[in-house]
Amino acid sequence: MFIQSIVCYAIMRLSPPDMMHKLMFVFSILYLSVMHIERQIFDYGVWQLDVTGPLMISTQKLTTLAFSIHDGMIKDKSKYTEEQKKRSISSPPSALEFFSYLFYFHGVIIGPFCFYDEYVEFVEGRQFDRALKEKDVKQKDFKEPTPVKAVMYKLMVAMINLTIWFTLAQWYPKKQNADADFIADNGFIIRFIFLLFSVFFSRAKYYFAWSLGEAISNSAGIGFNGFDKNGDAKWDLVKNVDIYELETATSFRTLIANWNIQTTNWLGYCVYTRAPYWRTFLTYGLSAVWHGFYPGYYLSFIGGAMFTTAARNVRRTVRPYFVTSKLKHQCYDVATWFMAQLALAYFVVPFTVLELVPSLRFFHNMYWFLHIATILVLIYPTPRSPRREKKDPTEVANGPKVNGGNTALEDSTGTVESNKKTD
Repeated sequence: MFIQSIVCYAIMRLSPPDMMHKLMFVFSILYLSVMHIERQIFDYGVWQLDVTGPLMISTQKLTTLAFSIHDGMIKDKSKYTEEQKKRSISSPPSALEFFSYLFYFHGVIIGPFCFYDEYVEFVEGRQFDRALKEKDVKQKDFKEPTPVKAVMYKLMVAMINLTIWFTLAQWYPKKQNADADFIADNGFIIRFIFLLFSVFFSRAKYYFAWSLGEAISNSAGIGFNGFDKNGDAKWDLVKNVDIYELETATSFRTLIANWNIQTTNWLGYCVYTRAPYWRTFLTYGLSAVWHGFYPGYYLSFIGGAMFTTAARNVRRTVRPYFVTSKLKHQCYDVATWFMAQLALAYFVVPFTVLELVPSLRFFHNMYWFLHIATILVLIYPTPRSPRREKKDPTEVANGPKVNGGNTALEDSTGTVESNKKTD
């Protein structure tokens, strides 16, 4: 991690400002890629914490910092999105600021990732300034909110999910979905039900890690995000997962946007809002490279990108027929919720088994049904929607946001529903 950071610091200080962000981005990703390959050679197919985990977090920090500096020093200010205005930095940080941001103790191992401007606000004690302006109160009358309640709640969520992981999740091991003996001994219906349960319970491991990481950050003081409508402090600035929104999501895009939120914000900031074309596929591609080079990653992300695009087409053409009555809308929500959960379970299996042959065995024995449906939707001419939804001009310019960051998987029109669960 020190080698990666010291080289990037030299690039930041010595390279031309108009090239610095590209050089830092390319070097960070290549360095991380080399470490992923090294791990695959010497520790193939094993899930365990090693240096690639912290390097994935530091790569996010380095690349977003590079683009923030570029936006502050070079980019035409008139072309800023609101997100870029917020994140831009007028000059490179000092060595102390740079290395402090990369190695602060409560985020160096498993994250969660946060943007440089958020970290500086925390270190300088300015994280409450925005709240003072929003509440229109004087400093002497302002009582600094405590994170104790938020920390205790997130620790409770972490412990519940840890319990689920060591009990229910062990009854439904994900890798069994691609096991040849399991497939031979069970029919399609049994395997289909097992798939849904195994992926559902396996999410507990990630909920545990992300809730614990967020609790640690909150306990250190980072994560304050203003006040809600009831006047209660929000400690969700570095939230990595919204369990309720994810489990009740009625679109695949909304589901993904609430899973690993900070990584989604990173992808949106560095790739999605800057790519001139093929934004969805380039975003998924970077996410795959960031995770490593097991074939399963690419099967999952390619399938996910295809399904995201297909689901967007279906929503544009089908949804308007179901918003004419409450009953139809409720039926539509139930159907899309099930399809979003099914798509997640179906496409995530290669991500967990990692290897090519078991992944293809799984898809083959599921008859490639979701791939076929996705391809048919993509090649079918999209008819004009009977009712076009009104666009919000601010959303078109800046894109919908997740906890202050542009979602990497937004609708290409920039349109977003006020209730994102009914996308």
